[in-house]
Amino acid sequence: MLRLHMSLRAIIVTIIWLGVLSFYRTAYPQIIDRATREADRPIREDVEKKLRVIPKKPPKIEEEEEKKIEGPTFFVTKILLVGCESFPADEFKPIIKEYENREVSIGEINILAKKIEREYLRRGVTAACFLPPQDVEDGVVTLRVVEAHMGALEIQDHSFFDKKRLANYWNIRPGEVLRYSKMSRSLQLMNKNPDRELTAALHAGTKPETTDVLLNVKTHFPVHLTADFDNEGATSTGKQRKGIGVRHNNFLFVDDSLIYGYTHGDDFSGNYAYHRVPFTNSGTALMYGYSLSKAVPKKEYAVLGVSSRSENTSLFVYQDIFREAEYLGEIYFGMDAKDKTVHQTTGTTTRDRLRVVSVGGNFIHNGFGGVTYLSPAFSQGINAFGARSKNPLSSRTSANIDNGIENTFSKFNLGIRHKRPLPLDLQLSLNFKSQISSEKLASQEEFYVGGIDSVRGYPSGDFLADDAFQTNLEILIPAFLIPRKIKLPYSANYLRDDVTALMFFDYAHGERKGVLDAVAEKRIVDFASVGAGLRIRLFNQALLRLEWGIPTGADRPITESSTSRLHFSVTFEDRLPEEIERIKKQIAEETLQNTARALINAELKRPESPLRRKLYGYFQAAQHAYDEGDLEETKKYYETVLDICASLQTQAINYVESCMEHQKSLKKSSELAKKYYNEGDMEKAGELWRKIKKDANIEPLVLEM
Repeated sequence: MLRLHMSLRAIIVTIIWLGVLSFYRTAYPQIIDRATREADRPIREDVEKKLRVIPKKPPKIEEEEEKKIEGPTFFVTKILLVGCESFPADEFKPIIKEYENREVSIGEINILAKKIEREYLRRGVTAACFLPPQDVEDGVVTLRVVEAHMGALEIQDHSFFDKKRLANYWNIRPGEVLRYSKMSRSLQLMNKNPDRELTAALHAGTKPETTDVLLNVKTHFPVHLTADFDNEGATSTGKQRKGIGVRHNNFLFVDDSLIYGYTHGDDFSGNYAYHRVPFTNSGTALMYGYSLSKAVPKKEYAVLGVSSRSENTSLFVYQDIFREAEYLGEIYFGMDAKDKTVHQTTGTTTRDRLRVVSVGGNFIHNGFGGVTYLSPAFSQGINAFGARSKNPLSSRTSANIDNGIENTFSKFNLGIRHKRPLPLDLQLSLNFKSQISSEKLASQEEFYVGGIDSVRGYPSGDFLADDAFQTNLEILIPAFLIPRKIKLPYSANYLRDDVTALMFFDYAHGERKGVLDAVAEKRIVDFASVGAGLRIRLFNQALLRLEWGIPTGADRPITESSTSRLHFSVTFEDRLPEEIERIKKQIAEETLQNTARALINAELKRPESPLRRKLYGYFQAAQHAYDEGDLEETKKYYETVLDICASLQTQAINYVESCMEHQKSLKKSSELAKKYYNEGDMEKAGELWRKIKKDANIEPLVLEM
């Protein structure tokens, strides 16, 4: 009877629990949305950020003050400027008139010519201005301008990328005037690939009055492994999120980027693949891709058998925007096809099919003492291409409020990020994000409030809002307490330069439409937090974020209760080939220096060494002069010692380098001798081995003072 009673009680509790959760599903759909939010992450937007590359700003035109050269003078009444093609000669009169109707020298005329060249360059044209041979009559001097015309385009040999593809970016045709803005735009478009860096060198052309352009190319291996790990997951599907992936920055050999990734946790997983392909030489690119995410919440949701599946297919076109030589950003237009289905033990409870057309841009502005990034976007749901209009299975269907979402919603997002330097090497980072919608939205379109990139101190996606805004204020602090000279083994930078501390204040306001405030579902929240953290960059490949947030807002965390929260995130993108090459060079340099130092030390340890006696003699003389109070003489002796030591180090390094080169040469000869031996040519093999034996005797190091 007791066992029957216990079983009956368990059945009753289970039924009540199922009833409560079922009630929550119909009355408070946000509970299910939050439980399955790992399947709704904005993957396409995250990939878009990874693929977005801001080209380096072109170098400014450096202006040097011309020095006045004294010399014979003559009176100049008028200066004629001939050879101008791109601009009328009269436009240079304000510069020229300073040298008319007065005594001038040849040196001053040359200074004027340089000023005209700089004015041409400031206007975006490369030109040479010079004083041709002439007989000056009636004080009239002629200056000739030769504007640079495009000659031949030469591209340095390089790996991994196609020369023809690079040449296609060069928009200046043979014979055309070389304009700085067009050259800069072409170079910036070439440099948008993160594994390639180009610079241009101009030199005299093979044809008269032309300038040839040589493109110097530096490339890296275009395939990279990626990984990430954080604690930003939901408790229902696993707090720890792991991800691995691969990125290829020249997949089809047309400067395209392919990115694939797999993310997973205890009870969720996701796959995505996106491909961005440039198809014009003016910065137009196509991006398409697909993502599939699944979530199976556990804990209190296990008895309901909740599972969620989200698919997203995207097609977008991007266009780079320039103003003369300045890169302003990009605009884009495209469509997402978003399908989401939620199942429970009772069957399918939610099915949304959204078709969302989006238009927006990502812009950059240098000014106001810093850099500002602006990202507006407008999204419109349409009832076409397989979209599913409102129906009983639409998400956010509430039994006591109204029906579910419409698929013809409108939404506007705005992101602003500003960075600027502060005194004492501090930096300010100000971030603002907002969203305004026409009606209540599906969970895929809602604004996530809470988390490491939102309001720290709150769980990631703790509240899903239709309308929201958030601000993040950060003060970035250099690692003053770390000694300047400390380095991790074989790191490119000092540890102090790779570690940044920060203090922050976060605030967000979010609202949900079509709901009433209740215990299980809030309509409005105000989240705020303060905190501090560290950001550590390792070997130019990994970024570690440790940020501790303390909630201070009017609303406490919803999905988890805690007085504070440590956010942890690490992202990794390998650059192993170039890092290995850099480390090999560093090891070789250290070996060279240490070997040279050991040779000098060995010489100085010999009691009979003349070098040792000479240096000790200078030290004793310096000490004697110091005891006599003759500081000038003391300084001279010590400077002599330093000069001798520097000379010894240079001699030792040159000796070690020559020995290393000699060793490489002997090794090559040995390999060639083995080849002859294997081919049966004993005569050549024997001759080479005898030469190796003779050349193997190394000349001793002779240090000279």
